Amino acid sequence: MRSKKRQHSIYEPGSARINDPATIQDASKYSRKRKKNRTIDKKEQQWNALRTAFRNRLISLIRTCHRQCKPFSELYTTLLTGKRLPKGIVKEAEASINAAEGTITTLLSVNLTKVKKPSVEYWRDYIAENFEDVKQSVVGEGSSSKTPAQIDGNGSNSDDGDDSSSGFNSDDDVQEDTEEYRACSTSLSSIIRKDLSNEVRVAVLNAIKNTLE
Repeated sequence: MRSKKRQHSIYEPGSARINDPATIQDASKYSRKRKKNRTIDKKEQQWNALRTAFRNRLISLIRTCHRQCKPFSELYTTLLTGKRLPKGIVKEAEASINAAEGTITTLLSVNLTKVKKPSVEYWRDYIAENFEDVKQSVVGEGSSSKTPAQIDGNGSNSDDGDDSSSGFNSDDDVQEDTEEYRACSTSLSSIIRKDLSNEVRVAVLNAIKNTLE
């Protein structure tokens, strides 16, 4: 009786592998990287808040200078020669991003240690780079808000000195708020409901007549 010869299976490591074997990686390395990125984002947010506070304060100072008709050159020199940051500007920056008090102060202190740059230097740099642009924006804003009479010297008075004829108070510049009414006539009986009884209709008409009298 013939018998079938049994074949031996040969296993070669890696020959039947579909996916690469799993590897164990150090998760702390990626955790440190994510934490570093979050720290960078927070610092950038704080710097942006400080620069925004610089701009808001500069706009306010230039508007005051322009309103008081003082020379911008004096303001520019004063700001560049300042010995410290404007009062309250750091707190304004912190409040704008809901940061804890002292957060940006700490950032400036750490940066002072690293790059040896005093905090007031950031303010001076911002003034030097942006003063002219902000000034032009504020002056242009003020000019566009003026009326033609103000630009020409607030108008001119009439020969008899009547202020009511000046450019500010002239009829061309000041329009009175008036409402137009149009009169119309109609019979009272036509506006009273038809489905009412005669007694009710007569009573309504009498009440209206008494009111008008």
